[in-house]
Amino acid sequence: MIDLRQYGTVTSGYGQRVAPTTGASTNHMGLDIVLKDSNIPAVKTGVVEYVGYSNSGGNMVYIKHDDGVTARYLHMAAPSTLSVGDVVREGQTVGIMGSTGVSTGDHLHIDFKRGGTTLDPDEYFSSGGSGAFVSTDNGGSGLVMGIVGNIIEFMVILLILVLAVVLFMKAFDISIK
Repeated sequence: MIDLRQYGTVTSGYGQRVAPTTGASTNHMGLDIVLKDSNIPAVKTGVVEYVGYSNSGGNMVYIKHDDGVTARYLHMAAPSTLSVGDVVREGQTVGIMGSTGVSTGDHLHIDFKRGGTTLDPDEYFSSGGSGAFVSTDNGGSGLVMGIVGNIIEFMVILLILVLAVVLFMKAFDISIK
């Protein structure tokens, strides 16, 4: 397993923090690391579970490992060239460090989830990825906040779509009778 803490500088740890910018979480569920090399290596061998973009996380890729833990790599400079179902080997480049989404500068946000529960990355790295550690999710509050965040993100996207339709209708003088 690659311990990314050894490949750069941790700029924001796991847990409570002062939000570094508007829209950033005060309950940080991962690690922010400025890597020495902008290439982001996979911490363990796994299968690509998701490749996409969100307003908060920017360009991202999720890789599920044999231990049932999913590593999530966020804020990448550009969409990953990986595809869902690709097998990724430990150390293989999964993307380029960037500043997409809610971000204050180039860095990698990495977090780990098992069954919807967020895991402390320091514990995961310290255990060598063996999974022999306890979640510090405080009774599922991270899961609840994740669901709330997903609902808010969905509502923002829905609002943007509605506004786009309204603007289109106004531009072409279309009305609903």
